[in-house]
Amino acid sequence: MAVLVDGGRKRDGEVVIWNVMIDGYMRLGDCKAARTLFDQMRVRSIVSWNTMISGYCKNGAFKEVVEIFCEMRRVDLRPSYVTLVSVLPAVSRIGSLELGEWLHSYAESKGIKIDDVLVSALIDMYSKCGVVERAVVVFERLPRKNVITWSAMINGFAIHGLASDAIDCACRMHGNVEMGKRVANILMEMVPQDSGAYVALSNMYASQGNWSEVSEMRLRMKEMDIRKDSGCSWIDVDGVLHEFLVEDDSHPRAKDINSKLVEISEKLRLISKVYERKITVRDRKRFHHFQDGSCSCMDYW
Repeated sequence: MAVLVDGGRKRDGEVVIWNVMIDGYMRLGDCKAARTLFDQMRVRSIVSWNTMISGYCKNGAFKEVVEIFCEMRRVDLRPSYVTLVSVLPAVSRIGSLELGEWLHSYAESKGIKIDDVLVSALIDMYSKCGVVERAVVVFERLPRKNVITWSAMINGFAIHGLASDAIDCACRMHGNVEMGKRVANILMEMVPQDSGAYVALSNMYASQGNWSEVSEMRLRMKEMDIRKDSGCSWIDVDGVLHEFLVEDDSHPRAKDINSKLVEISEKLRLISKVYERKITVRDRKRFHHFQDGSCSCMDYW
């Protein structure tokens, strides 16, 4: 890869050119070429780091987002507002609550403006990291709420199977339950192949005991051949990120892990009842809460 830079050009001008090229490769989905350019830079600005972080995130390379953010911190460069907004979606997908809490604390301690975009990212992060109650605290502290923050909170309730809370939130936003249903139907029209929209509406009907509508939603999904995409999950063990894909047996202990998962899944309900514990499990779209021998989704999903 040859890059020509006029030796007489000012250093800050050079950095801008490199940043533009990195962004271009990221937009094309060529993360490897973008990383090569980034590694060749003699001087990097905060924009350089943010371009890499946002580029990785947009390309679904969430593990790389966390890795380059940690690298950025090691060179003692202070994250900006843009950095936080770009990193939080990756933290949500990976489920790294510790890093998410650090980002939230950093924003508050450094006086970074927590606007509706950053609040929505924090709500999404806390919800997807399994602590929806923290998401509620962030939401309630916001003096002015708009459709972006309301939607983030409604989605947070929905992925935890808290349909009644999601409906209540939608009703507070729009004024009545029927509007909440209309919003869900509009969402299905906008993204007809997204199973999440159907799940949200099904949860609304289930919370009202309207099982005929729940069955209709299930039949509708079957007729339209709507299926879940292959899931991907991460877990942080002693500072090392382990990545798992559906039907991927490349992990060195895949056989042991799969055997243990089968054993655990068969006993989750019993354990939650016998030991009076609440057990939370996350799949691609939502959380399942096992309590008193039953699952929050009532074995529907």
